[in-house]
Amino acid sequence: MLRPSKFKHVTSSPTRATMPRPWMKLTSRRIGMLLVLLGFAWGCTLIHFTLTRTDGDDRSEGLRKKILSMSREYVKEMANRAESSPDGLQGNPEEPGYGYDMKKMLAVLLNDMGKRLDKLEERFNNLQAQDKNKEDQSTDEEVPLNRRSNLEGVPHPENCEIPNEPDFPHCGGKVEWMKGFWTTDPCYADYGVDGTTCSYLVYLSEVEKWCPPLPWRKNFTSTVSDDPAEMASLKEDPTALLEMLSSDKSLLWIKMRVERMWPQWVEAATSLSASLAKRKRKRILIHLGLLSKESEWHFGEKAFDGGPLGELVQWSDIISSVYVLGHDLELSFTKESLKRWLNPRGARSHSREKHHKPGKLEFDSQKNKGGCPIKGRPPADIIYIDILGLAQIKKTLGMAGIQHYACYFRVVDSFGTEPEFNFQPYAKQRSRKSPWGGWNFNPRQFFTMFPHSPDNSFMGFVVEQHLNKSEIQNIQKIKKQNQALVYGKNDYMWANSGNLINALAQHFQVHSTVAKK
Repeated sequence: MLRPSKFKHVTSSPTRATMPRPWMKLTSRRIGMLLVLLGFAWGCTLIHFTLTRTDGDDRSEGLRKKILSMSREYVKEMANRAESSPDGLQGNPEEPGYGYDMKKMLAVLLNDMGKRLDKLEERFNNLQAQDKNKEDQSTDEEVPLNRRSNLEGVPHPENCEIPNEPDFPHCGGKVEWMKGFWTTDPCYADYGVDGTTCSYLVYLSEVEKWCPPLPWRKNFTSTVSDDPAEMASLKEDPTALLEMLSSDKSLLWIKMRVERMWPQWVEAATSLSASLAKRKRKRILIHLGLLSKESEWHFGEKAFDGGPLGELVQWSDIISSVYVLGHDLELSFTKESLKRWLNPRGARSHSREKHHKPGKLEFDSQKNKGGCPIKGRPPADIIYIDILGLAQIKKTLGMAGIQHYACYFRVVDSFGTEPEFNFQPYAKQRSRKSPWGGWNFNPRQFFTMFPHSPDNSFMGFVVEQHLNKSEIQNIQKIKKQNQALVYGKNDYMWANSGNLINALAQHFQVHSTVAKK
């Protein structure tokens, strides 16, 4: 007797693979539940979107009203459909689980959505009222009673012509820019700009200096004072300067160089006295970021242990020249002293009162948040600083603080900063980003030790003479020796260079300025 074939058995009854799976079967009940959940999610998203929009634009307000109205109609339509169906949907009574009460579930969900829409409408009305109050308040703030035009009380022509002078080639372009954008920043109105060409020219000639002085404003603009107290005169006595340089051991090497070379500074300044007459005395802040504890480079401490001296040489010469020329000098080499000068709430006043004595806070940067130049007395007329010092300011005030003081900075930068590394958008686009660049200054604001680049300014340093006049006259008779200088800041920079140094030592007497790490 033959056995029945298992293949016939397979074809006569459904296999596991071909049997329908109950959970995959699309029924009207499951479709209804899915639609309800999607509608609920849509309603929640709508509520979140509407509540997070607080702008007062008329168009967006109209759209929100339409969305609320359509949402309410949608909920009502869903409720009507639920009531017209015996179980809330047109389901199949023969389906398993048909007894599940969809009507109750729909009623709860729709009731909840209705309540949320009511709360949403109430919140929307409250936001409308708040927006209106804010608009009223901002209108009052934008037009203060004490704001006045820079033309008020000053005789001026009815129509001002834009000057066309070679010394001010950008004047016309700046006036055109002001016409379109002077309302984008309240600071222009604070300076008296009122939307007229004459007010633009007053601002651009007296505040930003893009245009030449206006002839009809000569009697209303301040001029350089000839008061002897405001004029600079040569200082031959270094006592106050040496006292200032005695405040910290990190300044010791600079102090020794200044004291040793002071007679030469006085002699050089005296020889130029005729051309140095009638100079206004300036307030100059010098911040040596390389000497701060935050830099962790210890330039001052390593100066007597084979450390790099080039930067200290240049800084000592800058300090000496500023002081001997008769300017008011303030010295900063710590983060705390820099904060005291560039305080977010103000800056110290004139240093003429007494050295290191805090004065009245005359400059308030909270009132100088816009794009206009500083209003009020700035912390200094000129700020000599290095890259490390700029990094400290950036950490304290942010990049916006750097840009606010940008025109006052003279950056002592030993090897210079080329424009492609200085301009941040270009550097980012061309992969030229560097921790030393991206300051967006005028390239001429970087002062170098050597004339590396015509884009930067050459500051240089003084070459100290160790010979007297008679020795200088006989210098050609002095027998020269073959000497070589190995200039490297730290010893790790010369790793694996032993063969090179040994080769040099066979022909030269080798000296070095290499410090141990």
